[in-house]
Amino acid sequence: IFYFITCTHDSPCSKTGENGSPTWLSVLGEVYDVTPGSGHYGSGSSYSIFAGKDSTASFVTGDFSEEGGKASLDDLPTNQLGGIESWRKFYANHAKYTFVGVLEGKFYDKDGNPTNELLKFQERLSSAKKKRGETKR
Repeated sequence: IFYFITCTHDSPCSKTGENGSPTWLSVLGEVYDVTPGSGHYGSGSSYSIFAGKDSTASFVTGDFSEEGGKASLDDLPTNQLGGIESWRKFYANHAKYTFVGVLEGKFYDKDGNPTNELLKFQERLSSAKKKRGETKR
């Protein structure tokens, strides 16, 4: 089942682990159910910034404030882009976390298509890998 989720920093999802709800997070607009890890992502936990919204930049900056979660990927140095991709793969391949859908907003439009922001990130990541001599994995 694929869900198209519409929530933003200004209007976060209710999937924060509070009141018995599942815990969802998003990285690069891909939404994962991380309820089995609620101790890490739920209310009051050190990574609660990720619950119910996309805070992609925080995965590599370590800035877990609301403002840090809203940071533009354009402002990140090229050497941090691979870290974001590593986190995306971590959730995508995790045995207990499941892909739920895509989040409308910064990385996907209302029809579920990648936005220019996501395409720009992917191009920067690809260029960085080429410069380091990495091949696509």
